[in-house]
Amino acid sequence: MHTVGGVRRVHRQRAHRRCHRHGRGAVLRPPAADHGRAPALSGVVGGVVRHVPDRRPRALPRLLRPRILGCRDHRPGRPAVADRPRRPRGMAVRRCRAAPGSPHQQSRLASPPRHPYPRSRGGWTDVRLPPDPGGHVTANPPPMHLLIISGGRDLPDRARALWPGLRTSVICRPEVLPRVRSKDQVTRLLSIREDAPVEEWLAAARFIHAVDPIDRIANYSEKDTEHTAAIAEDLGLSWHSTRTLRAVNDKTQMRHDLAEAGLGGIAAAAVTTKAEVEAFAAAHGYPLICKPVRGTASKGVTRVDGPDDIDAALSWGTSGTKDLDSHELMVEQFVTGVEFSVEALSEAGEHFVVGVTGKISEHDHFVELGHVMPADITDDVSTRIHAAVDTALTALGVRDGVTHTEVIVSDDEVHIVETHLRPAGDEIPELWSRIRKVDLLDAVAKQSLGLPALAETRAGASVVNEAPAAAIWYACPDAVGELTAVDGEDEAKASPGVAAVEVLRDIGDRLEGVTGSFARAAHVCALGDTVAEALARAQGGVGAMHFTVKASGWTSQTSHTTQTIS
Repeated sequence: MHTVGGVRRVHRQRAHRRCHRHGRGAVLRPPAADHGRAPALSGVVGGVVRHVPDRRPRALPRLLRPRILGCRDHRPGRPAVADRPRRPRGMAVRRCRAAPGSPHQQSRLASPPRHPYPRSRGGWTDVRLPPDPGGHVTANPPPMHLLIISGGRDLPDRARALWPGLRTSVICRPEVLPRVRSKDQVTRLLSIREDAPVEEWLAAARFIHAVDPIDRIANYSEKDTEHTAAIAEDLGLSWHSTRTLRAVNDKTQMRHDLAEAGLGGIAAAAVTTKAEVEAFAAAHGYPLICKPVRGTASKGVTRVDGPDDIDAALSWGTSGTKDLDSHELMVEQFVTGVEFSVEALSEAGEHFVVGVTGKISEHDHFVELGHVMPADITDDVSTRIHAAVDTALTALGVRDGVTHTEVIVSDDEVHIVETHLRPAGDEIPELWSRIRKVDLLDAVAKQSLGLPALAETRAGASVVNEAPAAAIWYACPDAVGELTAVDGEDEAKASPGVAAVEVLRDIGDRLEGVTGSFARAAHVCALGDTVAEALARAQGGVGAMHFTVKASGWTSQTSHTTQTIS
């Protein structure tokens, strides 16, 4: 026995050379026990705690205690283990990447945790070494395989950066393929047709799991979340339950669950015809909101002020379901008040509100024109919002992850509009990271790897980062036609307090007016000492930009619309 590069190497004895011809890997064998029987043993091998059940009917010779033996032994009753890496003949390696004397090495050798770890592999039981409480990973973490459903922008890259050596596999629809980043870093990429049943998604996941066992699963988007939950349950992986997915994605089901939790201030119903809308209006009165049951990005949302608006609202709502999993529509009571979004992080059922964001929307289809953070609200309103969101997330069964919840605060109540099992869009997480020492996107990546994120996020939520306040404002040209030129981007970037400028549409794109969040043409992010100052700077940056739109032989130049917050 000798040490090479900090790793203990144990030479096999001649008595067991026959094992070298057969197998891969290593089996830890314990010293002799009473009655000539070897007890079960746990040890750290390859960065993974291995728990070996008692299978040997006799004591080992003293010469072989402790010993690393070949694992493919063809004696009756000895299952072969073929998933361990091949070692050089005559030598095996026992590796322990946990620091000597650390709690990782001292306290995790006794009893493996429950499903999904351990997972049995031919007599082995895998127990992943936990990270430290701060959510940081050691320089050489144990191997991990993460299955990602759909895309996720830069979040897979963040996960790979957090866990060196992370293997990632992706299953997505064909339309998502162009948006999958860093394809050269993806171990395998499977595309499944748009109308494939859930059984096909399960078969694809089982295939990947058979050739490369999956340790964790993640979905960083709102696409195919039900498929993700089905795969997680099928493979015994940790993710949101199907019940939670149904409650969050189906807004009529969400209304039902919230009502049972005492948050049922908004009446709602699924509709398909004008008569059903009229019946709902007869019971609850006008105005109403008509929107897709599973809508996103404010697409298909319309205010209905009377019977004459119903046909147009149903048509507009149907147009907003083109890219969704469901074409169902719903109507609900229109609630007056001030609208906010709430960014929260949940971990093991504990919910923490990172911050409340103020929203500015246009009044026809409720497309968001801008955001300010933190929202300018009193301590009493903040407390009421925090309590309502905590109750709502618990009622919907949310246990882990970053959530984005929209609320309307009236004089006497906080109304939950909807919630999402993902971070906010519209650069909101990025702006929160500029004004506070929090990173919600990193928190998502950490939790997808099983790393804790709540303690670090809670500690940084009260610490000012670059500036006390931030705002984002969108350029929303109302002209319809082909975008032929965008001017003033450099001037916008040079405006005081501007932190970022991004043009969202390409030259040659067709603009259709303010139809949804994806119809906006550009945005400007700005920082300030107050919310009002940050908003004025963002609007000033957008004001420096001009969009030239060509339609039916004539050209129009349009700029932005400025609003103030109350």
